Amino acid sequence: FQCTICTSYNRCVVSMFAYTCDTSSETIKWQEEEVAWGGWVPYDVVEVAGKLSIDRLKEEGVWPGTGVDDSEDERVTNDESEAKMKELKSKYNIDEQQEQPWESWDFVPDGLLVWVAWLKWVEGNADIL
Repeated sequence: FQCTICTSYNRCVVSMFAYTCDTSSETIKWQEEEVAWGGWVPYDVVEVAGKLSIDRLKEEGVWPGTGVDDSEDERVTNDESEAKMKELKSKYNIDEQQEQPWESWDFVPDGLLVWVAWLKWVEGNADIL
């Protein structure tokens, strides 16, 4: 899909491509320049890390999203968020003492706007032309 992302300082057209794979039977090898942090991050970890990053921007009052599609029903409570993080850490054997824990990753707002558009597209709720 393709979307246009607009902020007070940026406007860009983004084309997204997806490939679904079963990592239990397929191996992905990235070229060095394709993954900035040098490793594979499971999709469910990216989902939670992205949501937490968006929530921090909203709390700071600097989220560039319109809020039109936000729903308080979609917000995960702190208890649910803690339970999901604990589940993912156990599932992927993530060390609590890692240098930069994924739940504190802060993504650039433009990228998060693309992420929100992607989620809407995946869910079939996108109004993308």
